[in-house]
Parts: sequence; structure tokens; C-alpha cells
Amino acid sequence: MWTIPRVAFVFEYAFFAIVMLITAQPSAWSGLLIGGLALHLLNANSFFRFTKTNPTGTPKSYATLALVGFFGAIIWFTFTW
Repeated sequence: MWTIPRVAFVFEYAFFAIVMLITAQPSAWSGLLIGGLALHLLNANSFFRFTKTNPTGTPKSYATLALVGFFGAIIWFTFTW
């Protein structure tokens, strides 16, 4: 799949959406799907390589950004679910 990034990008979000629709309560669907889409779009650089180098400059700042995003996702999905 990684050799065809557009297909992988769509497939990954579709898989996420299907799992959310099966497992989540219908009242939480919109928040979960919107949050998942937002996080997926933030990760678009991993699929499409808009930048050829680390966009944050250093590995430490990239790891910090990933950690902040991880905790942001936990908060978003905790209050949305």
C-alpha cells in the first residue's frame, strides 16, 4: 500500500471510519469521525512527503510534536466518546 500513497491515505481513514461506526455509539460518530479526519490530515506529510526532510527541524522537536498530538487525540476522543 505504501507504494500508492493516495490509496493508502484513503484506505487508512476508511478503515478508521468503519471501526468507529461499528464500535462507537451513534451519538459520538460525528465527533469521532471529524477528530479522526483532522488527525489523519495532520499526518498527510507521512503519506505524500510534502517535505523531504523533518518539517520540525530536529528529531527532539518532532518527538515533542508527536507527543503533544498524541495527548491532544486522547483528550479529543475522551470527551467526544
